[in-house]
Amino acid sequence: MTESRRDIIEYRSKRSNETFKEALLLFQAGPFNAVVNRLYFAAYYTVSALLYKGEAFSKTHSGLKTLFHLNYIKTNKLSTENAKIIKTYSITGRTETIEIV
Repeated sequence: MTESRRDIIEYRSKRSNETFKEALLLFQAGPFNAVVNRLYFAAYYTVSALLYKGEAFSKTHSGLKTLFHLNYIKTNKLSTENAKIIKTYSITGRTETIEIV
């Protein structure tokens, strides 16, 4: 693995942790739409880093969801029992789904 790939994976993992902490802070304040948004992006950054580590890349949220399903659910690396579907909204107001643990 190249140093630049490690840097990208580390960055995305760090962003996931930071974004999750933001969600916890927002939860205490009560704007729950913002909490859902931060949790969605925390999951997005985590899955993105995981896929990048395995050399799977996507520039879109729907592509990320598809790659996650193909690389982790279909291959039984993660059981369907452990995968949960979370619906949330994107900035454009479209409904998105992402499968997370």
